[in-house]
Amino acid sequence: MSIKIYFTTVRAEMTKGKKTFALWLTLLFPLFTVALITLANFGMNNPDTNPWVRFMFNLNNTTAFFLPFFLILLIGYFTYIEPKSNAWKHMLTLPVPRAILFFGKLTMIVLLVLLTFLITLSLGYLSSWLLHLLKPLKFHYQQGGVPLGHLMLLLGNTYLCGLFIIAFQYWISSRFRNLVVPVVIGISLIILPIAVLIILGMSGLIHQPDALKDIFNYDPYSYPFGHNFNFTKGPEPNLVLLPKMSVIYLIASILVSIVAFFDFRRRNF
Repeated sequence: MSIKIYFTTVRAEMTKGKKTFALWLTLLFPLFTVALITLANFGMNNPDTNPWVRFMFNLNNTTAFFLPFFLILLIGYFTYIEPKSNAWKHMLTLPVPRAILFFGKLTMIVLLVLLTFLITLSLGYLSSWLLHLLKPLKFHYQQGGVPLGHLMLLLGNTYLCGLFIIAFQYWISSRFRNLVVPVVIGISLIILPIAVLIILGMSGLIHQPDALKDIFNYDPYSYPFGHNFNFTKGPEPNLVLLPKMSVIYLIASILVSIVAFFDFRRRNF
């Protein structure tokens, strides 16, 4: 019976989400990132023997940089549905356990992120065909074209880096009854390591490139795009599935979700 109520709650969240900007974000974010990389690759001179390695590298880096901002806005708009209409008091009078209400909404957010990943993957692959049609000599298929499996793992790793952001941002977004505060907090957490990096760089305290990666790795909000700041790093032929820090943040996201639920269960609306 509880499982049936759970799926009913998820479907109800899906219906509510159709009326928000959150659903549009799941389409606009992939369109923006893929269009940006398509135009950039179309205009640049590509000296690589296999142009698709560079294409995947650029697409993943761009997706990784904008992913935290996308997640903050997506969760902000999706969790603002109930506070905007003062609907929590009504929903909590329904014969539905709070656990199902809480995790039903979280499930819908994860499904929207998964949908965004699939759209990004599909548009990225279609973009490679478009580049080949427009410039067949430059974007040739002598190397077999874009390896879809590798692109899927590359983007999949990037999206997994955002799991902690989903959990923590969902918690703080459900704590406030407005849209601005959780969005400002999230963006501040993204910008914080960049500001620290600038200060340390100006003061001459950073002498090794590896220190750049460490600064971003320890902030989960900047972790998805931290590797972008290693300017000497190019495309890597070997892909590490679930790096150590990703596993740590995955476990942390589960713990944060549990703590957030207990906070939600005892809260008075």
